Amino acid sequence: MPPKTKVIYIMGWGRNGSTLLANILGQIPGCFAVGEIQAIWEWGFLRNWSCGCRKPFRDCGFWGRVADRLSGEAQGIDAEKWNAVCRRETRSLHAPEYLLSYGRFPPSPERRAFLDLLARVYDAVRETSGCPVIVDSSKSPFYGGLLGLIPQIELYIVHLIRDPRAVAYSWSVQKPQPDSPMETMGAARSSILWTEWNASAEWLGRAHPGRYWRVRYEDFIQRPRAAVESILRLAHAEGADLPFLTEHSVRLGPTHTVRGNPDRFVTGEVKLAPDVRWESRMTAGARRTTMLLSWPLFLRYGYSP
Repeated sequence: MPPKTKVIYIMGWGRNGSTLLANILGQIPGCFAVGEIQAIWEWGFLRNWSCGCRKPFRDCGFWGRVADRLSGEAQGIDAEKWNAVCRRETRSLHAPEYLLSYGRFPPSPERRAFLDLLARVYDAVRETSGCPVIVDSSKSPFYGGLLGLIPQIELYIVHLIRDPRAVAYSWSVQKPQPDSPMETMGAARSSILWTEWNASAEWLGRAHPGRYWRVRYEDFIQRPRAAVESILRLAHAEGADLPFLTEHSVRLGPTHTVRGNPDRFVTGEVKLAPDVRWESRMTAGARRTTMLLSWPLFLRYGYSP
């Protein structure tokens, strides 16, 4: 029987620090960061946007070899079809099925074919990279629900949470990147999705007892080495050298990440410090909106008004 592929899946609502955490994990021997692999069909094969190595996706040697393992040639992958299937299968309307009755329903033929393809994708990444642990920062609990249904994947969930006020502020700021500016949204929409995705992430974690760990971004950034060590213990991958130069600095090399924050292109020595720009720049109205729409989980996760 072929070995299972270990996947450390970073989950939670966007702008939560997942890109930084994934890139740090991706520097560890035996771990390979793929970014948001959920977006590989659209951002990679269809739009040909930049890989973390800064080359266009279809010009990246690593992803070219992965594509060859999947189909014999990159042109043989029907990315438009699989992108549409991925969008359908990761909509929040599937939440009751994935989160409340996990794995009890037999998959439809289309979903079964997609799950088989995903198993091959992660296996191809493992074989091409030579790393037994894949770090995926797609974040969506609904995509994570799909991964948990794949027998060939050994899923470990890192639920990364960030103060919803900091998240809402980050979503309001336009961030340039090589291919297209990142999406922006208002405080109300960000806070509703912050609540939905984090609540769903907790439900998914209940389906994987012993393979789920929740951490706040604020705690991770204060003690990054301890957080990384905890994640490696969760995935039974401890013992490797860590890329920390000091307790709050790390050396990052290039990665082959699909999608993510523009910080995925940053290399060299990186200082790890809390991003608290929201405290001085966020409007009072946006703060009130965020608090109103996120307060149950806001308090549950230990944030203070």
